[in-house]
Amino acid sequence: MIDGNEAKEICPYLSDEVIGASWCPTDGHANPMLATMAYYRKARQLGVHFITGEEVIELKKYKGKARQVITKNTLFESETIILAAGYESRKIAASVGIDIPMN
Repeated sequence: MIDGNEAKEICPYLSDEVIGASWCPTDGHANPMLATMAYYRKARQLGVHFITGEEVIELKKYKGKARQVITKNTLFESETIILAAGYESRKIAASVGIDIPMN
């Protein structure tokens, strides 16, 4: 544990309201934007297809597994669907009977 002054020495952009922090110099860190883009680029290299800008209406199950994504404009089908819609994920998952608690 370190006090607010030590924390500000390590990270000068912290708010003056910070009065203490936990610090472990061997812990790693990542820039969220750079890390996300690195995963995106690697996924594309591995053949993953990303679809953006589509408003998802619902998911459809076949034989107990989510297989289709219904959007306002079209229908997509895949063996694997990754739901990464933030808070809207709860409503979308509910369309196939999955409750994702969010506050």
